[in-house]
Amino acid sequence: MKAPVKIILNILFFLTVVCAVQAQGIPAIQDTAAIRQQRSDAENKAKVEAEAKTKVENKAKVEAKDQNRAKKMTKNQTQARASENGQVKKVTSARPDMSKAKGARPGSIVRPAGSRLPKGVGRPGGAPGRGRR
Repeated sequence: MKAPVKIILNILFFLTVVCAVQAQGIPAIQDTAAIRQQRSDAENKAKVEAEAKTKVENKAKVEAKDQNRAKKMTKNQTQARASENGQVKKVTSARPDMSKAKGARPGSIVRPAGSRLPKGVGRPGGAPGRGRR
């Protein structure tokens, strides 16, 4: 045989051997069910961790609220004790006292535009109206 034919035959033999050897090798393909199970396990673990974290955060928030309530309660209790000791808080009403008792009417009433108070309120009964003598 001639040299070029030997070279071509050697190449073909080499290729067939290589293909035959690679065909014998088992490719490593993972089972899809096992992969799905691993993913679902990882997702479940992440969910459980997230739930645990939110529970801890919620518990901390509730404890903080309870502490604030306790502070407010103690503050209200101290205010109640102060009022029991004779310190009375005066309550002023939004409307001035317009009864006819002496000194009940304020000296001057400022009426904003659209006021509900009539014009004559705040003056003695015999006082003349506007523009009169």
